[in-house]
Amino acid sequence: MKYVASLNHVREVSLLGMADLEFWKRRLEKEWLEVEEKEGRAQILIVGTEAKVRGIRFRELSFSVMVRGGMFLVRAFNSVRFFAFCERMFFSTPYYRADVRISAVLPALARMENEEGVFEVKMNEGRDASPSGEDGWEGTVFLPGNAKAFVARIVGVSKQYPFLSSDSMAIRPGASDGVLQALIESNYSPAEWIVREEASHAKSKTYQRGEIPIG
Repeated sequence: MKYVASLNHVREVSLLGMADLEFWKRRLEKEWLEVEEKEGRAQILIVGTEAKVRGIRFRELSFSVMVRGGMFLVRAFNSVRFFAFCERMFFSTPYYRADVRISAVLPALARMENEEGVFEVKMNEGRDASPSGEDGWEGTVFLPGNAKAFVARIVGVSKQYPFLSSDSMAIRPGASDGVLQALIESNYSPAEWIVREEASHAKSKTYQRGEIPIG
């Protein structure tokens, strides 16, 4: 796979959680995608990153559903308006401008706010991580409404922490058809933090789904 965009020294805070399976089955039926089921529920991955490109620091927050063969990118936000525009124009991805904050130093934090609403998760106390090591994900990211996809790769030393009742999550939708409203309607509940203080991210160009040169 040839990656056309790659970043090193990425700070990353991700949150893996569960949501109503039937809600996301109905939502993704029109995308011709099958939700990857775990213990009778759908899996939602929220990824927050902070990085620098050409001397410009930016932050992102993305919301994806795990599906058969990869993940489906529901929505993503970038703190730099021009970068969000480039994502939509050159990669056909559902990126939009938002105020995004990320902290990969404990206590971990991820927050976004724009006209679609406010999303914030915060780790409210320190805790021991599970045994850490080099870890990551590589696979197909399917895009909404256009039968397109790209391949992404995330690599870095990963520290995993359970999401405790003392941690906090706030979701305040500002749009009835946005991703935040979908999280509420599907009863999203976070289960695990994944923190990478030094990660590498890469992505391919965007292909038609049937043209991706990967097994």
